[in-house]
Amino acid sequence: MKIKIFVITTAIVIMISTASFALELGIKGGFAMPTGATGSFLDTGLTMGGQIRAPISDNLSFGLHAGYSIADGDLISDRNEYRGRGLLLRTEEETDYTAIEIFPFADYFLLRADNSGDFFLRGGLGVHMWESEVKSRYFWATREEGEEESMGKSKEDDTDLMLALGIGFNTLQNIEVLFLYNRVFTSDMELEFFRLTLGYNFDLTK
Repeated sequence: MKIKIFVITTAIVIMISTASFALELGIKGGFAMPTGATGSFLDTGLTMGGQIRAPISDNLSFGLHAGYSIADGDLISDRNEYRGRGLLLRTEEETDYTAIEIFPFADYFLLRADNSGDFFLRGGLGVHMWESEVKSRYFWATREEGEEESMGKSKEDDTDLMLALGIGFNTLQNIEVLFLYNRVFTSDMELEFFRLTLGYNFDLTK
């Protein structure tokens, strides 16, 4: 927890201290859509965040993103496994997932159109600080009681490296549409998301 607080505080300080040098300060919100193995236990969630961005050349900009995401999901598994107390018939799991992600990024502008807007590619690498709480129900078949039920709860959290790749579009009205693929490199499971966000970038030069 102390590491998370330190990272979040550092990101906020950097964003505030560099805002005067950046040309854009953005806010955004949208959907976090689990894919791959992550989609088996999480449903589509919500994501929100902010960014600062400054140009390096006509076609290249650098920035910093900070965001927060929430998602939940249900997973029912047929087991039919013999364990210590009897035959485990099935499990039902409810997962609550939250994450804070912070990463620097680079935008390469493929097309700048004066009458419509700008298309760009985004790539970033940073940290994904996640927390997962799983509430489990176990259904057993025992000789003594017939079918019975037990409960369990587990909680995990970690900070892992995250990759962000995607494409975006800026309109002339400073509205940004962004579609990203996020891959989190954890030690024991796959975490993959698609993110679709809609945001507004404030022009700090005006």
